[in-house]
Amino acid sequence: MDEPTSALSPGECRRLFKIMRQLAADGVGIIYISHRIDEVMQLSDRVTVFRDGRHVWARPMAGLDENTIIAAMVGRNLLDAHRRDRGKGGGEPVLSVRDLSLAVSGRHGWRDVLKGVSFDVRAGEILGIGGLLGAGRTEILETIFASNEGLRGGEIRLDGIAVNIRSPRDARRLGFALVTEDRKAKGLHLHESIRDNVALPLVGRLARFGLRSFEGERALAKGAVDALGVRCAGAGQAAGTLSGGNQQKVVIGKWLATGPRVLLLDEPTRGIDVGAKREIYDLIFKLAGDGLAIVVVSSELPELLLLADRILVMAEGRQTGLISREEASEERIMQLAAPRSACGRAVA
Repeated sequence: MDEPTSALSPGECRRLFKIMRQLAADGVGIIYISHRIDEVMQLSDRVTVFRDGRHVWARPMAGLDENTIIAAMVGRNLLDAHRRDRGKGGGEPVLSVRDLSLAVSGRHGWRDVLKGVSFDVRAGEILGIGGLLGAGRTEILETIFASNEGLRGGEIRLDGIAVNIRSPRDARRLGFALVTEDRKAKGLHLHESIRDNVALPLVGRLARFGLRSFEGERALAKGAVDALGVRCAGAGQAAGTLSGGNQQKVVIGKWLATGPRVLLLDEPTRGIDVGAKREIYDLIFKLAGDGLAIVVVSSELPELLLLADRILVMAEGRQTGLISREEASEERIMQLAAPRSACGRAVA
């Protein structure tokens, strides 16, 4: 089983684990691959660690702790990911969203996917968005960026001025950047080089007399590779040959090269190892410290609690809470994220 929980809700994960334990009790041998250390510790009798294609060690789970496994995976001790102390974003909102809505057409007519979503994000602030799979988290980012189909409604303000975003090109010109959930399908041209991927949003700006400036593109890509610590043979290496964590750095580097005001991150650490995950966290904190307004969607509650100054919780296309980090907990988020019946009670 290779990363079987990457797109599952917490409830679905629990059901999967129950089935796996029953299979094991019935004599089925299971090989389970995951970047989520807590899952490995819950499920495994023995653990094998690989790093850079090489076998590190194999040990019984009994007596192992999380730090020991992580140290073996990344080749160094990695302290528990405590959130760095820093000032929250202040001042007037950079991004203001009011009554954001999205309706899509299907076999049975129009259906509301988002309705009445409102929030602000200030310079240097990290706003997290949580909720179960299908709650509308990704749709919020795609509707702001105008990268989805359907009828979009509501008001978006940038620095207090209402803006009309009709396409991703409009969003980019206004200073928005969207790192999509699926980097392979939507974030990268896998067969093209790192240089081509990083330069893609700025090809027109870098061009001279209508011709591509390969020298300018190489300089831009080298700057992104150096700044983000992309491990590669050079900017000419094909993006599809990089590890997941380095692919994600290339996607982020591509958008940072545009000089955004608002960075929208959809599952920024999905499918990457713990070392690369920590590097992405450090980068997010640094960007916030530099004054960027950041919105992060994540299905991992510990990640939201680590990164976000405030957390917007979604359920069935509607926001059910907007809570500060001080009042946030996994239990509180799950209470707000639980679907509601017509009588207003959470559906079990």
